[in-house]
Amino acid sequence: MKVLCLLLLNILICSCTVAETNAILASVNGQPITVLDVVLETGRREARAARFFSGDALEQEVKRLRTKALESIITRKLIYAEYKKQPFEIPKQYIENAMDALSNTFGGGDREALRVAAQRYGMTLDQLREKAHEKVAVEILVNEYCRRPCFVTPKQVFEYYKNHKELFVEPREFELFLIQIKYGGRYKDRFEEIVNECTEKIDGISLEDFRAMAMVYSEDRTAENGGCIDWVKQDDMRTEFYNALNVLDVGKTVKIDISNEAVYFFYLNDVRGGVQRPFKVVCQEVKNRLMREQRQKKFDAYIDKLKRSAVIRMY
Repeated sequence: MKVLCLLLLNILICSCTVAETNAILASVNGQPITVLDVVLETGRREARAARFFSGDALEQEVKRLRTKALESIITRKLIYAEYKKQPFEIPKQYIENAMDALSNTFGGGDREALRVAAQRYGMTLDQLREKAHEKVAVEILVNEYCRRPCFVTPKQVFEYYKNHKELFVEPREFELFLIQIKYGGRYKDRFEEIVNECTEKIDGISLEDFRAMAMVYSEDRTAENGGCIDWVKQDDMRTEFYNALNVLDVGKTVKIDISNEAVYFFYLNDVRGGVQRPFKVVCQEVKNRLMREQRQKKFDAYIDKLKRSAVIRMY
């Protein structure tokens, strides 16, 4: 488990050196934000992205995740500066819970593995604990100032549902199995031959036979499990994949060729969702959404106020 955790962390930061992970991306009132700070936020999501993206697409997805995380960290440092002006005691268990979350992401739940992983990139558990303290303090302040109960009327709730029905459709989910043949992968010397062979074999194939093929041919890490990707929500899918799978019948296969990346063969085993949800079912959800929007407006106004009095530099 420790070896796996270190390998994952190494992959996530693209084999960076200690100096590179300590490279400063931005600063807030002189407080630096490093590459490693960002990766600590995005680790689990980057690992998940690697299941569905590769090549340039994976690079762009990682960039998107890290950009979003950087913005979140900048916001957190602005709020933490407010905490430091009037600090309050935070229960130790809150900090330990945050440390457990980091352990689950980078240490498989093992604090010792987390310590080793952190040390490898120039950090200590005490430094990670300080980051956890910052995160918890910010969450408390945000709850105090921006997430107090809001009130909406029944009329507002119904009008919102009526005008935004598309928001209350169950997202489609696809149960998928995959065979991936990479450009420049292990079949690079006979790429076309293998692709043509797979193309011929998947026509009218059963799930059992598709899974057997995945174990033989696929270069995806799901190969040992028969190419099983499990259920994937439409919002988590690449546009090219969703466009092809959205019109595919259950029990059928589709070939998707992404130039210079890979040829993907998908078997669609099942689909669920995509149904309009009636008002009486989503009434509370609509109400919650309206209240979240109100709280988000308060939060945005709060952050705008902090930014006006802060010095933020991007590098």
